Amino acid sequence: QECFICCAAEMCLLHFHSILLLPPLNYLLVCSDQARKSHKPLLDNTNEVRKVQSALAVLQRVVPILQAPHLMRQHLENNRFSQALKAYRRVLVIDDHCNIDLLNQVKAKAAEAAREARRDLEVRLAQDKVSLSTLLDSIRDLSELLELDVPKGVEDEGETIGLFDIGGQVINVRQHPPALACLLVQAAHFKLLVQKTIALADQNSHRIFGGETLSQVQGAAFASEGSQ
Repeated sequence: QECFICCAAEMCLLHFHSILLLPPLNYLLVCSDQARKSHKPLLDNTNEVRKVQSALAVLQRVVPILQAPHLMRQHLENNRFSQALKAYRRVLVIDDHCNIDLLNQVKAKAAEAAREARRDLEVRLAQDKVSLSTLLDSIRDLSELLELDVPKGVEDEGETIGLFDIGGQVINVRQHPPALACLLVQAAHFKLLVQKTIALADQNSHRIFGGETLSQVQGAAFASEGSQ
């Protein structure tokens, strides 16, 4: 047994001396190969960490785009049209020929929300009881939305889209710029109001000439307004 141990020790010593006797270049190659084998797991882990960090960085840049449709819906529910348009601008960086299905779906959903915003703004322009500031804001937001050139959808192919019937006068707001469309619609409302006022005044005049007192006529008018 002692002889075997001595032989093994001699062999190890000879192997060590053989390495030392190698030319410098071969010695460096041996050391490099050994270092590569020893540190390979560490280097592999470092590469994986870099890949994960790179993926997280890309995801952080894409998150605002992925959230755009949801943010637009929230803003529209609260009548924040300017903020909805701001969120829609995020998806415009997605190219029309993008090969990533997820991004294409996000852009399609955002365009759908933008078309809904257009319909809501058109309805606001056509309202008869609305503040001046609301009308001005709607004109501004609708003008900005039209400049974004939102793709048309199936819901925009109906014959009644953009049409408003005000006292028998049909106005298509999509055939005019927002400011002009608002002017035409509000003028139609004013015309209808004047016609109703004249008709009511004529009716009350006939009732007064028919023998009713002014208080009776006014009382009937108040009762009619209360029932409406």
